[in-house]
Amino acid sequence: MSIRKLGRVDPVYDALRVQTMMLPFAGGSGVPSAAIAFGKIIVIHHDGGGAEIFPVTAAGLTAALAAADAGDAVWLPPMAALIGNWTIPVGIGVQAYGKKANLQATLTGVVTLSASSFLNSVYVNPSISSGGAVAGVIGPAAGVAYLNDCSIIVTNSGAGDAIAVQDGGGEIWVWFSNMAGIADSGNAYAANVDAGGKIDIKGFRLSGQSTSGLGYAGRCTDGDLYVRFAELDFSTDRFTKV
Repeated sequence: MSIRKLGRVDPVYDALRVQTMMLPFAGGSGVPSAAIAFGKIIVIHHDGGGAEIFPVTAAGLTAALAAADAGDAVWLPPMAALIGNWTIPVGIGVQAYGKKANLQATLTGVVTLSASSFLNSVYVNPSISSGGAVAGVIGPAAGVAYLNDCSIIVTNSGAGDAIAVQDGGGEIWVWFSNMAGIADSGNAYAANVDAGGKIDIKGFRLSGQSTSGLGYAGRCTDGDLYVRFAELDFSTDRFTKV
C-alpha cells in the first residue's frame, strides 16, 4: 500500500491512520482505539506525536492540559459536564467535538486563559452564592487569548458581582459568543475591563441582569472595550466607561 497523508481523498485510509496514531495510548486493550477515544477527552499533538486519551473527569481535563504543548488541541466530548477550575496553558486550544461541551464550575475564577490559548464551542456556566465577585472566564495577564462560539453565563445568588468575561491585563478577542452575568444583590457584567487590558467582542448576545444591583452589557474602568454587531439585553446600563 502506498503511503498517503491525512487529508487526502481517502477517508477509510485516513481513519485507519488516526486509529494507528492513537494505538500507543489505548492501554494495550486490543479494542480499536477510535472506539476508545470517542466519548473521551483527547489531546491531539500538532508535532506528529499522535494523540492521548483521558477520562471525562475534572482530573482528566487537568491531566490533558498538563500533557498538551503549545500548538496542541484538547478536545472535549459532546455535553461533557466538568466541575472545577482550570488554567489553559500558553498556546493550547480547548474545543468540543460534536455538540458544545459544558464546563460547570463552582469556584471563583473558573477558566483562566493564557496568551495564545482559546476556547471553542464550550459552555462555562458557574452558578454559586458568593459575597465576592464570580467570573466565568478570565483573560491572560499579557498577550491575546480567544473565545469563539462559546456560552459564558455566570450566576451569583450571593452579595457579590457576576462577571461573564473579565480581563486579566492582556487581551481577549471574542467571536459569536453568548455572554451573561446574572446577580442577585451585586452588579452583573457580560464583560468587565478593570485590569488595564482589552476585550474585543464581535457579534452575538451580551446581557447583565441584577435583581437589586446594576446590570451592564459592558463595563470598562481601566483598559479598552470594543463591541461590534452585538445584541444587548436586560442591562440597566448597557455600557459604561468610568
